[in-house]
Amino acid sequence: MLPNGGSFVTMVSSDGKNDGEVPEVTIVVEKLEGRCLRCAGQNTTTETVTFQLTGPLTAHKVLQVWQTNETAHFINLGNITVGSDSSFSVTVPRDSIVTVSSWFNGQSKGVVTIPTPSAFPLTLSDNFDSYKVDAEPRYFADNGGSFQVAADPSSADGNMVLKQWVEFENGVNRWGHNVRGVVCFVCCKIMSSPPSCLCCGFLLSSNVEG
Repeated sequence: MLPNGGSFVTMVSSDGKNDGEVPEVTIVVEKLEGRCLRCAGQNTTTETVTFQLTGPLTAHKVLQVWQTNETAHFINLGNITVGSDSSFSVTVPRDSIVTVSSWFNGQSKGVVTIPTPSAFPLTLSDNFDSYKVDAEPRYFADNGGSFQVAADPSSADGNMVLKQWVEFENGVNRWGHNVRGVVCFVCCKIMSSPPSCLCCGFLLSSNVEG
């Protein structure tokens, strides 16, 4: 946790040879203040945070910086130079996310093309057979736990199911209290005019796979 509110997480490439030389490192610093179902929110202030690279990560001399806030998403703030002592500092504004990464792979802010409006199907069914293992099916979103498509362990004919993958309880670094596995899906409120869509909860207990 940060002294002035917020937290950070560091990710290092698992194979240690992502670019053929040294591991890549990405640090995400957040100072988000919004409330959600799992947390009560927080008060933060702008803060300059200093990190020091160690081990093979000291080979990195230049890092790129990205920022996201309520009005601007994934904006490239340019590059920063790592000091001679392998340390660097970034200023993180309140209610924002700053990402620092050594991985230069031509990434850029994504461009989304909004599709032409169309009616949502009033009858929706899905047997999950068209998805690859580990995929997240359309119109579903995890709310408590982690759910992905998996092969049906009780079937030998290639049947696929939606399985709860994470069965153990959260540890001390959890955002909120432990809850039963919940996955949300989109359904239609057809009694309204025009029909509207809302999010409905679908409960799966920890020992149910589909």
